[in-house]
Amino acid sequence: MGWFSSTEASSEGGDAAALSPELFAKIKAIQIRTQRVVNDVFAGEYESAFKGRGMEFEEVREYRPGDDIRHIDWKVTARMGHPFVKVHREERELTVMLVVDVSSSGAFGTGGTDPTIKSSGTSHVSILDRDGNALSMTTTIESSFGNGVMVRGFLLNNELTDFSFSPTDSDGNPVANRVEAGKRPRSSMSPSIVFDDGGKVEILTGSPGGSRIIGYTAQSIMNMIDFGLDPQEAINSPHYGNRNSNTELETAIPGVTGPGDAADLQAGLEARGHPVVVRSLTSGLSIIQVTKEGLVGGADKRRDGAVGGR
Repeated sequence: MGWFSSTEASSEGGDAAALSPELFAKIKAIQIRTQRVVNDVFAGEYESAFKGRGMEFEEVREYRPGDDIRHIDWKVTARMGHPFVKVHREERELTVMLVVDVSSSGAFGTGGTDPTIKSSGTSHVSILDRDGNALSMTTTIESSFGNGVMVRGFLLNNELTDFSFSPTDSDGNPVANRVEAGKRPRSSMSPSIVFDDGGKVEILTGSPGGSRIIGYTAQSIMNMIDFGLDPQEAINSPHYGNRNSNTELETAIPGVTGPGDAADLQAGLEARGHPVVVRSLTSGLSIIQVTKEGLVGGADKRRDGAVGGR
């Protein structure tokens, strides 16, 4: 458990006076967890003259379970054949400042609630041009602003988190998805193009959504081929899926998802012994269907989606 220091706002002047005792109580109840347990007591001057994580390089050593994978030295790792990390001298105290916006800056417009989810990190686009060239592309930097490093205007991704955080299991056996030089992390991204029996493009589809992407994409194809739905109807249909644990049913979003009774379906599945969870399932499907009449597109309003063409 980590500690943090905070300073209570003065009651004299400024917006800080608007913070209620109830809000202060909630702020003081915040717990910040650290990645490592502190076993020693430090005294004297800080080891680093820089604020933050520590800027003074100390050594390169072999990776240990629990090390931050963002500190891996890839050059040494590639040369040695197994992970090495850079170690820096660290500051032993970190001040955490919590900034709370108590203004009315968020209370503008009509007052309506935006039902879409502003998820970040992964996007999908489906494109078909007049010459029949088709593109179904899912791209990701994994989390908000990737790993926080920008190079020549591009944010670098944080895909190392798709590897196993530990190179071995509890018995010391190597984990197949461990970090190693030359490897790519496992991914559920499933950009898909469906061809008809003549080899012509019929459907382009794909979605963001982490490990649920495979289910989102497969369900969109089934909805169109097996049930004859158009792209928008296929997208709006309530989601369901199972990732080898609980069966997940989608909570309806008024004006976004189509009709469906999750409670009734939940009761039926549980009667058959299925553990069921009803929750939000925020796909971001983008679909193009080629028909005899022309192209038909659909975009997922669970997130920010749009259809366009000329």
